[in-house]
Amino acid sequence: MDIGFWCRSSRSKQGYIAEAVQALLAMGFDQLGLARIEIITDELNASARKVAEKAGLQLEGIMRNERRAHDGVLRNTCVYAACAATPK
Repeated sequence: MDIGFWCRSSRSKQGYIAEAVQALLAMGFDQLGLARIEIITDELNASARKVAEKAGLQLEGIMRNERRAHDGVLRNTCVYAACAATPK
């Protein structure tokens, strides 16, 4: 599952997105039995990267020149992921 989010500028930096991501992670792992949840974001989107890191997702990699922005410039994409605990 991939988590995507957007926040109105006037409501940013109030913890709403972080709270929603935590709730989605809990629901995904605890109720839906998901094995993996990802957040995929532009390398320059510092706010989204901070949310992913605060939620405990690990940066798995940065895909270089993975896509073009609306202005045609090549952009890098970060892949963050969390995995469910595996039974021993």
